[in-house]
Amino acid sequence: MVERLRASGLVVTVWNRSPEKAIAMEEFGAARAHTAAQALDAGEVIVVSLTDYDVLGPAADHLPGKTIVNLSSGSPEETRAAGAWVRFQRFRGDAA
Repeated sequence: MVERLRASGLVVTVWNRSPEKAIAMEEFGAARAHTAAQALDAGEVIVVSLTDYDVLGPAADHLPGKTIVNLSSGSPEETRAAGAWVRFQRFRGDAA
């Protein structure tokens, strides 16, 4: 996916809990974030592919105003719950 996005001219920033996976994406021209918060700060559209959503908790303050594209493989219930949580985080910044 990173290779295709970069080939189309998009700027891509990657983060992974396993740093070696993110480092591998630098080969395709991706910038590497060192934290989930840095990755969220790098763009307006955020593509996530997660096995669980706990990693986003500490970075929740970086979600307001972002568009989240979820490619995760959880159950429908988990995906709906994560979507509701993300929507709450995204819009809580609007009240400030």
